[in-house]
Amino acid sequence: MYIMSKILVLITSVIKPSSNPLSYSIVRSVYSSEQRLQQTMNTFKSIRDLLPQADIMVCECSPLTPEEIKIFEENTDYFINLYGTKYEAGTCSYSKAAGEGAQTIATAETIFQTGMNEQYSAIIKISGRYWFNECFQSTIWGSDEYPNIANTPSAGANETTSTVAYKLSMENFQQFANYLKTHTAEIEACVAFETLFHRFFHSLPCNTKYFISSLCVCGFCAVDGTFYKN
Repeated sequence: MYIMSKILVLITSVIKPSSNPLSYSIVRSVYSSEQRLQQTMNTFKSIRDLLPQADIMVCECSPLTPEEIKIFEENTDYFINLYGTKYEAGTCSYSKAAGEGAQTIATAETIFQTGMNEQYSAIIKISGRYWFNECFQSTIWGSDEYPNIANTPSAGANETTSTVAYKLSMENFQQFANYLKTHTAEIEACVAFETLFHRFFHSLPCNTKYFISSLCVCGFCAVDGTFYKN
């Protein structure tokens, strides 16, 4: 029998990305800001439909209009925008890990400085513009029996673990943010965020982490528009 816990879902989002190139692509996004916002609306809907007991937090980093801010606030429980803060530079970096790392660190600081961590047992992260599909299993993702969940890692010499979606206990989420703070040299050297997460997740005790072969997530890759399904 599973126990449904109080879950916070974090959506990392940049609907108006920088025009600066990434280390692996001169194109950062083939989608307009309007398209990216609409895709993120699909993210909201999938969470409300498939994990209705969860609260939603968006960590954005864009110069938003009042109308765009209203859309975010009406569709989430918590909304933070890093635009104009010290974290903005990370989301404009050629290192993709710098952007997601900055949003992870900033979110963890907000959660623990405000005491929000006492309200939730775990955090599920999903990248903005992606959505959970009909195969999503709320009895796994929403259960206290599975405090830390990640996709089965890729094989090969350079193992990585997808960060499109994952789940960490609140304690482990804070530890991951602290881990990123101590690996700035690797982030600046464009080590993939998926590699850093892979190393951290594998350091967790075996009896607290669970691998799943499918994240039950769909979306469109920003740099070339290819459809993603895991």
